[in-house]
Amino acid sequence: MDLILHIGAHRTGSTAFEQSLSINAARLGKEGVTLWSPRTLRGLPGFAHVPEMALAPVGDVDAAAGLAAARAAIAQTIAGQPGKTLMLSEENMLGSMGLNLRKRSLYPTARARLVAYAAALPHPPLRVGLGIRSYAGFWVSSYLYVLRRRALVHFDQIAADLVDGPRGWADVVADVRHAFPQSEICLWSADTLGSQVHEIACALIDCPVEGMNKLEGRVNAGLRLTDIPRIFEARSIAPDLNGTALEAALADMPPTPYAAFTPAQTVAMAARYAEDLKGFSQGQHGAVRLLKPGPVER
Repeated sequence: MDLILHIGAHRTGSTAFEQSLSINAARLGKEGVTLWSPRTLRGLPGFAHVPEMALAPVGDVDAAAGLAAARAAIAQTIAGQPGKTLMLSEENMLGSMGLNLRKRSLYPTARARLVAYAAALPHPPLRVGLGIRSYAGFWVSSYLYVLRRRALVHFDQIAADLVDGPRGWADVVADVRHAFPQSEICLWSADTLGSQVHEIACALIDCPVEGMNKLEGRVNAGLRLTDIPRIFEARSIAPDLNGTALEAALADMPPTPYAAFTPAQTVAMAARYAEDLKGFSQGQHGAVRLLKPGPVER
């Protein structure tokens, strides 16, 4: 059975990608494709803890036993799946948005994590899919996603570090290539994805787009940039405001203009992202294939 991984990244339309596949599960089953959502993967014994167990000190008997059990459970479950292709979708393989923000770095532990997950799979994946996004959009969206759930330092305190961070998408792709040297790496830009997420999904799993249901509406939409100062104002009065209670409080507050980055910082990040895309289109950084919305030819 061929394995195909979708590893995110966060805030690149990954949830819409997963749901686009899920609503077409029956249709894909006829093509021999079985889907494992993040919920399915996180339900496998030990799966979510594979990186920690793999990186435990030598001689840690419990970690070694846990890792062996996780590998056995994954292999056994995969072996029992129908069809010719199994799609595994889990953006947390790369790391977390919280760690990115704390370290002011783009998935700083991705290489070690992906190596651990690669060792837990029964055989290398045929293909690994990764959505990427312009740096300004990625960092603001990630920050707002985490900020809705818990307190963070103000964005002004980390903006310069994010702009000058040593790691970019080329480094993340190099990590993917290191962990999966035999796999094809497929990328797409969330900035131009629009409503064509189902077409990218079909391209990744090599399935015709004809007959696929299109996902309607926005999925997992985040807060707005102008909400950042309002959140801090609301929490200065009620520090524990989170989730829907926070959104309700924001609804009663007037809009507050806010710029996350200076014009010069925005230009610098846009230039870096353009350089990334140029390199990817030329086969650099791990010999990737850029996917664009459109019918899959068979």
